[in-house]
Amino acid sequence: MIDFSKIGKLLGGDNLMMIVYGTISTIILAVVGTVVGLILGIFIAYGKNVKIKETDNKLVRALKGLIKGVCSVYSTVLRGTPMMVQALIFKYFCAAIGINWGNIFLKGTINYILNGWLIAGLIVITLNTAAYMAEIVRSGLNGVDYGQVEGAYTLGMSPSRTSLSIILPQALRNALPTIGNELIVNIKDSSVLNVIAVSELYYRMFSIATTTYAFMESYLVLAGIYLILTLIATGIGALVGTTALGGDELKQAINDTVVPFKDEIITIGALLFVVGVVLLFVPGCLGVGLTLLGLGAAVLWGASKLDSSALSSKI
Repeated sequence: MIDFSKIGKLLGGDNLMMIVYGTISTIILAVVGTVVGLILGIFIAYGKNVKIKETDNKLVRALKGLIKGVCSVYSTVLRGTPMMVQALIFKYFCAAIGINWGNIFLKGTINYILNGWLIAGLIVITLNTAAYMAEIVRSGLNGVDYGQVEGAYTLGMSPSRTSLSIILPQALRNALPTIGNELIVNIKDSSVLNVIAVSELYYRMFSIATTTYAFMESYLVLAGIYLILTLIATGIGALVGTTALGGDELKQAINDTVVPFKDEIITIGALLFVVGVVLLFVPGCLGVGLTLLGLGAAVLWGASKLDSSALSSKI
């Protein structure tokens, strides 16, 4: 059985600070891994898209073939193996060449968040994300109408300028939803980095569970925090989409996707609201109750703002 009074104790004192440190570490891993991985992925995507022309001399053709091959192998290997295994290989490879990430410390409280193992985790999640981002960007590059490229050449633009000014911006714009989804994936998948002692959210919560013996309660709190983080990431993605795609396009996409599930969303919001009200009367669960109460109210408010006319107009 779930002891709700233990949840209140989990969110107090030193445990709360451990959760905060773990949450910050997870956010750093997800955001930095996604952003830097996107930058690396752009280079890998261009490497995979290198075209070998018949007019190229042997040296140029060999160089292009090498770049294309290395990028293809990199993308295939890192997408075809689990990030947990990649993290372990990276850890023991570094140990074999004399690099011990555990010996890297920073002075002060910052060391609880930014330390050697977090840096190692950032490297692993960035390299892993770059492989996926390469395919996302490559798909976006190939989706740009070639007529625009020909038009740019007609205006006298060089291939490099055409790529940077015409092709890449449109490719990234078209890939924004998938890039946002990759951020959400990184928030959750960063938990596997605990195998190399990265003190992210799961690692911290596991430590709390083993010392308090409140395993079910600890993992319920953990699931709730991950859910909140992913909802925030989804909201940020929608905000970025409003700016890049245009508000009308985004609203139409939301109506087409979400409105059919309006009743289910209302049910979830009502359930969160009721559970929050019940927890208000459970000793030690005031904070959790208020949180669920507010979350349920927010979901109900959001559901009430959905444009049901968009659905009815299609029926």
